[in-house]
Amino acid sequence: LLDRQGLQAEYMNDLSDLAARGGADDRLAYAIELARAGHAAKAKPLFDALLAEPTVSARAVVAAAEFVDATQGLEAGLAVLAGVPAGVDAASLKTEKARLLARHDRKDEAEAIYRELTVGGGPDAWANLAQFLIDNGKMDEAAKAVESGRAATPNAPSLLWL
Repeated sequence: LLDRQGLQAEYMNDLSDLAARGGADDRLAYAIELARAGHAAKAKPLFDALLAEPTVSARAVVAAAEFVDATQGLEAGLAVLAGVPAGVDAASLKTEKARLLARHDRKDEAEAIYRELTVGGGPDAWANLAQFLIDNGKMDEAAKAVESGRAATPNAPSLLWL
């Protein structure tokens, strides 16, 4: 609410207080907002600490990878994704890898990952593939991906809007 009212300094102060007293989700929210506000030097130690936690969440890894990609480049962002402990949601990490690759015009690699994720994957994997194909002008292939996903899960919300 403070942010929407133009009170950015107060908003960041509140987030800082929450991060200091709260848990990993609070520290992640603060790190993300610092990065969005252009305070990379302040955000980096928070992301580093989150990645060092033994129970790091996929959400934290994805946010850290996006931050590192933006500040240090694609290979560094991919290294963040590759360096997480076992047990972190592998599908989320692969999806993020595909997003980063696509963002850096490595579309063939990204498409291969999206297609791999549909094998045994749920409706979100099909929706992600379809959205990637739409974004890259492959409408016929996107329609086939949506049909395949709907055949497996007819009422999946992620496929109904495509």
